[in-house]
Amino acid sequence: MKKVAITRVCAVVASLSFALALPAAAYGSEEEALAGDSSVPALVGNADAPVSIEAPHPTNGWEYGQSYDRWFYYRESVLVKGWLYVDGFWYWFDDEGIMAVGLTECGSQTYYLNTGSDTSIPCGAMKTARLSKTTIAGHYLPLSWSNNFVTAFAGDPFAGTGGLNGCVAPAIVIAGNNCLSAAGSSLRAVDVSFSSIPALKSRLSCGQPIEVWNTEWGGYPGGRYAASWYNGHSYGLWGGNHAVVLKGCDDEEGIVYVSDSISGDVTRDAKVFFSTWQMMDSQAVAIE
Repeated sequence: MKKVAITRVCAVVASLSFALALPAAAYGSEEEALAGDSSVPALVGNADAPVSIEAPHPTNGWEYGQSYDRWFYYRESVLVKGWLYVDGFWYWFDDEGIMAVGLTECGSQTYYLNTGSDTSIPCGAMKTARLSKTTIAGHYLPLSWSNNFVTAFAGDPFAGTGGLNGCVAPAIVIAGNNCLSAAGSSLRAVDVSFSSIPALKSRLSCGQPIEVWNTEWGGYPGGRYAASWYNGHSYGLWGGNHAVVLKGCDDEEGIVYVSDSISGDVTRDAKVFFSTWQMMDSQAVAIE
């Protein structure tokens, strides 16, 4: 029983740690983005490129444009435009399909995409930062011993004792904002629960990952064993209560791309995934 409870909180908090990662790469200025890095070489040829130079116009994969001195990515012989998640990294391509480097604006945020100066990640990849789930649970997540699972974690997230042993979206928003404030960030976690599926997809199209509630096994949940009204909505804890980070959606293939603290980076059937999410009170948290 303890093991199940600990898995549950680690999953919810681990999802927050990943969701914090991508927006943490949003910068206000190039000086902030390149603090401690005095040299920002231009991308020349295939130096520090994501992959080696490919033959012209591959069906799927990278291509180096000699005339532009920049990289492109093809999917089914079509140039990718906008955000692309590949091999564990996010990239941005403009309206001509050119991979962006340096400071890049998307919506209300500015991201720093590696110019090649950081050799630990591919050129063009978005720079991110992560916090461990234990750090978030130990320092930023409110705790409650009175079964308040809405604005706090009900119980002890490390021992798996003390009541319901779970929390819902408002508690994660508080934890996220405590963490962001401590880091001096102007970004804020927001509760976007009860959004429509198109609204979630709109956020994804701008490269914004979303923490959403689902189950530990990726299918439909067990019964709703706790419920509470908050800000005009009913939030509940469900059998298999779990949270994952939704990173992308492929409507043609009918799949979603998910980062799961238990299963890792996986794809799931979109219809089952969104149906489960809606059944579990459509809970979601974003950072903007």
